[in-house]
Amino acid sequence: MRATSVLVLMAVLAVTGRALAAEPLPDIAKCQACHGKDGNSPSREMPRLNGQPWPYLANRVRSFRDPTRQTPHATYFMMDVNSSVSDTALEALARYFAAQTPTVAIPVGALAEQGRKLYQTADGNLPSCQSCHGAMGAGHDSIPRLNGQHAVYLRKQLQNFSMLTRVSETMNPHIRNMTPEQIAALVAFLARN
Repeated sequence: MRATSVLVLMAVLAVTGRALAAEPLPDIAKCQACHGKDGNSPSREMPRLNGQPWPYLANRVRSFRDPTRQTPHATYFMMDVNSSVSDTALEALARYFAAQTPTVAIPVGALAEQGRKLYQTADGNLPSCQSCHGAMGAGHDSIPRLNGQHAVYLRKQLQNFSMLTRVSETMNPHIRNMTPEQIAALVAFLARN
């Protein structure tokens, strides 16, 4: 009797485990509608999520709970997601997109070389970007991946930090002193369309 009970329990656990593994992520269709199936957004206006550190993704979505810290564009598109996803579901979604293969930049040309130097070396009031985002811009923990992001999206975010329309105690003081030429160089080094 005891061996039969163990076998039945193992069969139930195996079936339950497969059912749980096959269960779709909550609300992923909402994310995929704009950011693509694997987070590699087809739109240059929408950020790539593939390969972003999961704590960054989760924190970024949570940040939309305070619309005074976001651009109106981002608040408009993310408010519904933000109000309908639980923290547990949010973490599962963030981990899913973090596990996807990241898009990688292919910097080419003189402007990208200027961007590499700016990214790697402090310049006046501007610290080196790699001191926080890592040598290759992969990000970590709550710091976003920049490498491989869409050029249009990355440029807009740098401009938003510069104009204080996206609030970040870390980024605003550094970016507000960047010139349009410096932003263009960083984008040429980091982005991939």
